[in-house]
Amino acid sequence: MNLCQRLLLRLLIAISVISIAVQSLECIQCAPNSAWYSEQEEERRIEACRQGLVAPTECSNASHTHCIVNWYRTGGSSEKMVMKRHCGVESDVTGCTLYNSKISRKVRRHLLSRDDSHDRRESASSFVEVCSTSCPTGDCVNSSNLRGALLPIVFSLIYIIYSNLN
Repeated sequence: MNLCQRLLLRLLIAISVISIAVQSLECIQCAPNSAWYSEQEEERRIEACRQGLVAPTECSNASHTHCIVNWYRTGGSSEKMVMKRHCGVESDVTGCTLYNSKISRKVRRHLLSRDDSHDRRESASSFVEVCSTSCPTGDCVNSSNLRGALLPIVFSLIYIIYSNLN
């Protein structure tokens, strides 16, 4: 390798390291009451967030490594209700917790009878699953900035073409 090729290779390595170092995580970030909007606009923004339709934005803290989504699901439902999407670290991912609540209520056996002896107690179970998950298993968008990875690829191609011409 001649001197020019070595300098070009060193430049390529330096640019690659710098571009990877400044690359920051982009996540969908939205939280309830994060800004003041009209009631209709706030409802629209909340629903867009729940559906994952809000554009990902750069995480403000460079130490954040994960996109976090907090959600819950009730009973036997498969529908997840997203409460919050934000940037975070691995320790923010707590997984899921299942809560069980028994609700006791009085049930009348005969609608026409006013006699309390016909009443009976019935208890119904209510389940709530509360989760804090991260991509790719969560319902969020974890899009690391691919633009930062593009620069080293372009320089690598230029270097390969240049070295093959000589």
